[in-house]
Amino acid sequence: MADRRVVITGLGVVSSIGIGKDRFWDNLISGKSGISEVETFDTSKYENHRGGEVKDFNPLDFMDGDKAKKMGRASRFGIAAAKLALADSKINISSMDGDRIGVIMGTTMADSQRLEEMDKVWVESGEESVNPSLIPQYPGNALATSIAFELKVSGIVSSIPTACSAGNYSIGYSYDLIKTGKSDYMLAGGADSFSRVAFTGFNRLFAVAPEKCQPFDKNRKGMMVGEGAGVLLLES
Repeated sequence: MADRRVVITGLGVVSSIGIGKDRFWDNLISGKSGISEVETFDTSKYENHRGGEVKDFNPLDFMDGDKAKKMGRASRFGIAAAKLALADSKINISSMDGDRIGVIMGTTMADSQRLEEMDKVWVESGEESVNPSLIPQYPGNALATSIAFELKVSGIVSSIPTACSAGNYSIGYSYDLIKTGKSDYMLAGGADSFSRVAFTGFNRLFAVAPEKCQPFDKNRKGMMVGEGAGVLLLES
């Protein structure tokens, strides 16, 4: 059994305070907040109205428009973060053995916006009015497979839906795959789009802070729902 050292050589991020690791880091250390009034859906019936939405993301910066139409927002985030990680690593995978390159992505709700869109149409107009093209965009496995298809890699591909811990699990699993020689390169991380289901759920749990998330403050009041993606490139 192989026992190889594993290193991180690429970082990619899509967040409410910046896209790309440099912009993200600069805004992070300068104290910029990515929390704002929610625009994805009407929050007037909720007690809380703020969250971490990504405002300046254009999927066409990272993929073909026709492809973007066939996938949900979380998958678009994931592809963008994966490509940013590869660019950061300066590794060209197009000439490599795709069977030795894998993708493991963690998520809480994956592309739940597509499910919410289908539900809205179903309730308002009946199930026959639901656009069939939305159905294959929802399942959680679409998150990792969308990245793999876009990058043309065919190694171990999996989505891990363990909510808050999912990104850590994806990195740990990818680490094991490389360390034991089952893969040479792994794109590992997590992605989520802003979800009405998640927003409602955490509000019902009374877990959402009213104005801002301040986990290291003695006056912390809870968490906040957000969206985005973070991907690492791991290799031996």
